[in-house]
Amino acid sequence: MNQGNKSSFVVSLLLRDIFHYARACGGSFFLCSFLVITPGAQSLAQGVLEKSQNDSRVVAQKAFDEGRRLFAEGTANSQLKAIEKFAEATSLWQAVGDHRMEAISLSYIGKVYDVLGEKQKALDY
Repeated sequence: MNQGNKSSFVVSLLLRDIFHYARACGGSFFLCSFLVITPGAQSLAQGVLEKSQNDSRVVAQKAFDEGRRLFAEGTANSQLKAIEKFAEATSLWQAVGDHRMEAISLSYIGKVYDVLGEKQKALDY
């Protein structure tokens, strides 16, 4: 590994650790402050952030798909589990800023409650 690649790799690891620390602290202020101090690392950090968002989208889609699968099973037990999966997906879609999928997940929760005969709960969604 040449010196340029080695430096890039070290910066990548450092930014990854800083990003995870910032997320664990509940905010991105620390990460933003770091990027202001070292603007040359901005594009690398942006790549780390985009990968994290893409990973979150994959997890959200898996939860959503699992909710649809459970809903399709049609048993009361599977539908209750579907509500949990749709609620999980809703939170994940909200976290990545996908309001369309967040709304769709919420509407599925309402639909499941409707099918279960819990009309008032269905109206809440």
